[in-house]
Amino acid sequence: WEEQLTGMVAEELEARLSVRLAPRAAADAVLRGRITNIHDRVLVGSQDESLAESSVMVTVQVELVAREGRVLRSFTATERGEFVPARGESRSEATLNTIRDLAEEIVLVLGVVSAPGPS
Repeated sequence: WEEQLTGMVAEELEARLSVRLAPRAAADAVLRGRITNIHDRVLVGSQDESLAESSVMVTVQVELVAREGRVLRSFTATERGEFVPARGESRSEATLNTIRDLAEEIVLVLGVVSAPGPS
């Protein structure tokens, strides 16, 4: 899932913050992230003990590090996605949607950090 998250964060950075991606050696800062937990939880079971509704929760640790090594921002983000197998929804699909939500959240947090203060 790390590759999907990386690609989605890159797309969000370029679209929402007009950030230009660069090779690590030429970058002003490096964004590092690591998925630290993927947790499944049954929300509703059926009478025949099959899965009626479930969720997947994904947690990621993020650091924005300046070229000289100073940590500009460090935070943890968690998102949850639900799925109902009886409707044809899968854990994989729910995880991908949750990863997409995480990418948006990461970029929103970074946008707040990089936004200019009041003049």
